[in-house]
Amino acid sequence: MPTDSRHSLRSDDLGRRIKDARNAIRKTQKQASLEARIAQSTWASLEAGSRSVSEKTLKRVLKVVGIPFTPGMGLSATATAEAEWGICANPRCFINQVLRMDGEYRFLPSLQPARGKACAHCGGALITACQNSECKQKVDGPIGPFCENCGLPWARIPEGDKALEGSAKEITSREEYLEALKSANAVFVDKSVPE
Repeated sequence: MPTDSRHSLRSDDLGRRIKDARNAIRKTQKQASLEARIAQSTWASLEAGSRSVSEKTLKRVLKVVGIPFTPGMGLSATATAEAEWGICANPRCFINQVLRMDGEYRFLPSLQPARGKACAHCGGALITACQNSECKQKVDGPIGPFCENCGLPWARIPEGDKALEGSAKEITSREEYLEALKSANAVFVDKSVPE
């Protein structure tokens, strides 16, 4: 279990400052997130004030936009072990990624604070523990497409959903899959991906 504290924005003021600073240096969210080595959806969530991040990640984000880090700057620190985390099971939520490899879909959820048990982005219900009745492993980060304890997927992709099929990112190799996991701040626990 990580010992680094996570910081939750107390208001959207810091998120707004990050956005204004990013706009001032004329960088897109994608450019800034690549430089900070985080997913673009994570950057968007930070600007919206709806994401918790480790101090290490927050320092990288602030460095990209030129804001000096000072302890307590509109943040509330909580130990990762004490915070409750969840993942949105909605494959259409912009914070999640859906990948397709060898005709099979893989769902890459994004971790978020489980305040109110609803996704801060789409309003869908959050999963805070593995859905396997024999496992019930708590969700805590970083996570991959499957429960690390029992291997059950966090969410099922609906069969025959043409709109979702069109939005899925097509990948062809294990390296692309690992890169997608890395960009989603996930961990590799999927043993079904070919070597």
